[in-house]
Amino acid sequence: MLYQLTERDVRGDLSNTAMTPMNKEAIKTAPLTIVLTADNKKALKASPLLENATRFAHLEAGHATQNLVLQAAALGLGACTITSCSVTGVYEALRIPLDHRPIYVIPIGLPEKEK
Repeated sequence: MLYQLTERDVRGDLSNTAMTPMNKEAIKTAPLTIVLTADNKKALKASPLLENATRFAHLEAGHATQNLVLQAAALGLGACTITSCSVTGVYEALRIPLDHRPIYVIPIGLPEKEK
């Protein structure tokens, strides 16, 4: 499910969580950024072994992200999958519940024209 967390523009705060300048810029300038999280409580209900719950959540996140990126490309949009972020920073920037673990940050927008 998609949830809008806030009306305020959090791109600046969220971009500061990325590890590379390129990723920071992508988050800061994209008109849409989707942050895919795993609901730890639901994952542990489905599989009480933490190792399995984590593995399954990451596998499903990968499947969902692949479909999102393919759909963005089909619409002529660019998408960047970012996993190298400060997780603590993502929590602080978005104020997401602590039982939702950020997995991907995905800025989406019009790709730059090639020079």
